[in-house]
Amino acid sequence: MIRDTDVQSMVELPQLDAVSGAALAVELLTRAKAEKKLPPRLADLRDDLAECSDHLQIALSQGLAPAIDAGSQRAADRREKLAWSAASKWLAGRVALHPRNDAVAKKVAAAKQLQSTLFGEGLTWLRLPFKQEWGEADRRLRKVEDDRLSATFALLGGDDFLAELREAHSAFGAELGITAVKPEAPPKPAPEVRAHLDTVRAAIKEYVFQAVAHVDKRHPATKELSDRLLKPYREWQSKPRASEAAPPAPPAQSTGAGQ
Repeated sequence: MIRDTDVQSMVELPQLDAVSGAALAVELLTRAKAEKKLPPRLADLRDDLAECSDHLQIALSQGLAPAIDAGSQRAADRREKLAWSAASKWLAGRVALHPRNDAVAKKVAAAKQLQSTLFGEGLTWLRLPFKQEWGEADRRLRKVEDDRLSATFALLGGDDFLAELREAHSAFGAELGITAVKPEAPPKPAPEVRAHLDTVRAAIKEYVFQAVAHVDKRHPATKELSDRLLKPYREWQSKPRASEAAPPAPPAQSTGAGQ
């Protein structure tokens, strides 16, 4: 839209940065939306302001740091938890077997030893923050390697459980960025916030000018409409600037003895 340079010089705006400029635009648009009908020229300028406001808000949102996508981390954590829970239940079943002969008794004893090593502290550590949880799981799997407990898993028919523990743990560590460096998303181009703020400021000025020009003293309803539409603008104008704030009161002088 071609801007009216005379209007731009006639309407004064409060000091606005990109965030406060976007907020003022939204306030003005909210007021306009509450009206059943606007005069055609005001409706056109409202639409122009809405378009400019949308562009500014998009630019502002692009300038924010990207949100952390924790969905994949939660999925990896869930697999880690399920793997350890399943292994614990499997071992509990092996421990509960009745030692009906020497071969079974040997397996029950091995299951008890493995259960004590891996699950002697229970599974409460699975509720720790992700990286601490991973560290606790890693400590237990290193114990399996150091003490060659994979043979015990094999003796008890638990090869599949051990394989899942290892795979789930590896995937969890990679997802957390502990055992693998996750590729970073390419940086987004810098948003043209300043340019969009300038267009919003210009659109606000034209909208304000037209809302004032709409007033006809012979028709009080026109002033009432203008007042309703421009209430946010006037409230922003009335806010004191930081440089205009009243200075702090001087500290009270002490009246104690010796003064």
